[in-house]
Amino acid sequence: MLWKETDFQRILNPKIPTKDQVLILLYNDKSQDIEDLRNIIEYKNKSNFKILVKKLHTDRLIELKADGRCLLSPKGRIKAEELIKKYKNSA
Repeated sequence: MLWKETDFQRILNPKIPTKDQVLILLYNDKSQDIEDLRNIIEYKNKSNFKILVKKLHTDRLIELKADGRCLLSPKGRIKAEELIKKYKNSA
């Protein structure tokens, strides 16, 4: 599901919804810059991506820091584990 090399990473199933991709990526790395996440997912619209990330923050699945770093919350970790199982089984 996740392809990771030294200088990049990619979720191999592009049909996974963006919000789920964010949680899966943060599960793998614990902390990522919002712009790095957007680039990994290849999400074109910056403002829409920020809205999506802010919704994850509002739902307490991630913490969006003032400097743009995103951290997975304990609630987000549980959700990410569920998503990983779900998408692994559907591969």
